[in-house]
Amino acid sequence: MSFVHPYMLYLAPLVALPIIIHLLNRVRYRRVRWAAIDFLLSTEQRAVRRAKVRQWLLMAMRMLLLAVLLLALAQPILGGGLAALLGSSSQVAILLDNSPSMSALDSRGTAFERGRTLATDAVEGLPGSVRVLAGTISGRYDSPLREPMQSKDDVLPTLQKADLRAGLDDVAGSIKAAAEALQSGGGGGMIWLLTDMRASGWSSSGEGAWQAARDALEKAGRPRLVISTLTPSLTVNRWIEGAKVSPEILLEGDVPRLTATVRSEGAGGMVNVELHVEGRRIHAQSVQIEQDGAAEVVFNLPAVTEVPQSGYLQLDSDGLPQDNRYYFVIRPSQPLPVLVVDSRPPGGGLYDRDGDLVSLALAPPQTLSARSPFAVARAEASKLTQETLSDYQGIVLTEAVALDEKQVQLLQDYVRDGGWLMIFPGDNTDSRSFNSMSLSPATLGPKVSAPEGGLWHLGFVASSPVVNWLTEAGLEMMLVKKVFELKPGERDEVLLALDTGQPMLVRSQVGRGRIYTWSIGSNENFSKLPVWMLLPIVHDALREHVAETGASLSIPAYRRLGIPGQLPLARVITPDEQMVRLSFTEENPTDTFFAGTEQAGIYRLASSEQPDALAASVAVGAVNVPGEESSLETVSAAQLRDYLGFQYPLYVLEGDRDILELDGSDSASSAASAFPLAMLGLALLLTEAILGWSMSRPHKSQIATAASTSANGK
Repeated sequence: MSFVHPYMLYLAPLVALPIIIHLLNRVRYRRVRWAAIDFLLSTEQRAVRRAKVRQWLLMAMRMLLLAVLLLALAQPILGGGLAALLGSSSQVAILLDNSPSMSALDSRGTAFERGRTLATDAVEGLPGSVRVLAGTISGRYDSPLREPMQSKDDVLPTLQKADLRAGLDDVAGSIKAAAEALQSGGGGGMIWLLTDMRASGWSSSGEGAWQAARDALEKAGRPRLVISTLTPSLTVNRWIEGAKVSPEILLEGDVPRLTATVRSEGAGGMVNVELHVEGRRIHAQSVQIEQDGAAEVVFNLPAVTEVPQSGYLQLDSDGLPQDNRYYFVIRPSQPLPVLVVDSRPPGGGLYDRDGDLVSLALAPPQTLSARSPFAVARAEASKLTQETLSDYQGIVLTEAVALDEKQVQLLQDYVRDGGWLMIFPGDNTDSRSFNSMSLSPATLGPKVSAPEGGLWHLGFVASSPVVNWLTEAGLEMMLVKKVFELKPGERDEVLLALDTGQPMLVRSQVGRGRIYTWSIGSNENFSKLPVWMLLPIVHDALREHVAETGASLSIPAYRRLGIPGQLPLARVITPDEQMVRLSFTEENPTDTFFAGTEQAGIYRLASSEQPDALAASVAVGAVNVPGEESSLETVSAAQLRDYLGFQYPLYVLEGDRDILELDGSDSASSAASAFPLAMLGLALLLTEAILGWSMSRPHKSQIATAASTSANGK
């Protein structure tokens, strides 16, 4: 037997204190023979024997009381059913980890199946008087933890129907919910967590969440926390960390390329990757991965059609099958609307306005570009308030002139809400008027011309996909005649600068949107800039923004899947082919969303609940296992103490041991026997008090003897 506080055993000699007090209180009398005493002694022999038994019993009771209190202070760690009996409770909260990492498989089966079997067997063996509640902890804790205490007959179906989900653990939130449920049942009890101890599930909750969990545990009377560790014996795991498609904006007929990153934890080796699209195996490749390394694999996808296409990448089977598949959805885009704002009405000549060249850059003819993902609309600055700016993916303001307060406010709101704005100054731009609008964090200074007979060259190109291709294209070809002195804002990024160091293109992040501010105009009066250079800069800047803010190949579990349009009869078909009705948002009743994205796989949209709905459905979203769940790193005993608090009572059960086999041999375990021992000591103290009180009362025989003696004396 071991102890939490073994130094308290140094006080063990105090158990003999009642004997010492008894010996010290013995009084020595001088014997005097008296005739009447013989009569008294003969009548009191039975009473004296009874008194001695009571005195010895009282002394033993006091010694046992001291021993029990001393053990309560030392907190013995007891094994087997005795520990469970001493720490038994009338209410238990069971938390079953059903995150993707629990699919880990070894010779004993998956960690999830072992945990579910262990929990159901324990619940079936509990007495009927014990109140039980249960829930799962992947991504969020399920509703049973928020309901009143349940009987074990109600909890068993909850555990038996539990299944793996695709989200990260929310250990702190689940413990907090369980503690609050125990508090509603009167406090105290036990929280039993069955998990594979993946570090990602514990670290995903911030310190604020753990502090809230600790506060909830204190309010619930510090229930004991028992952790069954179901960590499988795995040393290597491989998974697809992510994938991207190029080009980012896809039009019908495009033949995109899919680039996936395959990562390995543990030993390296050759990994086979298969590409499946709409249920058909398209291609397979093998890639060599170093130990604890990563490698990229590239596939050519089928041509984009007008209907979204779904597919997945499949790895060789390993010990963690849940992350061996990566799902994706390829969506075609309609030409994206862009608004080009001019300061003056159209003239009679070709490229008479500055916006003419910008429009050409965004939607060039087929002779200059194979295709363009943008559809250009034109508007005059004076009529800007007549436009619904939210209808456009981007806005280009040419010949930046002073706008009125309402027009400026419209543009500012558009950018803050995630819009894209590019600003070109022009021959009629006034720096003071432009700066007074506070439209961009970057400000314009006076207009400066190159020295007579000379031209400026481009001297700096930032490492950005928007402009870094200029380094290979030839910087000497960009010749600038005049510029506005451009001063970046405090947090702005300079993308291009002249050889004099003067910024030429600045990018600003404003709210969720971006602003690109040029120091040159978009006409030949400012630069001898080849059209083929200006076109890609404007084009790629907008493409980058649309790709970042547009629909991704997949979403993480538990994120709402947004579906534009009002579809009252539509249903979402989940990966397990369950049909669920869509919900509407109060903020935007014309849009629908689906929140039940806890499974990995393809989610499809059906127009109704007809029998052939699955065959006629359309892929609308893909959900994948987060990369954090693929890591084999586990949480240590020291980290557990940091999360829960160093003094918190905690049991750790290794492997598949039953809850009735609590053992304190683990360094992270501490006995919860102090409370029952203290209760036993209190019971002994009460017994000792009653026994002492009964001994202080005169016995009937003593009363009779006293009466007889009194009569004889008379």
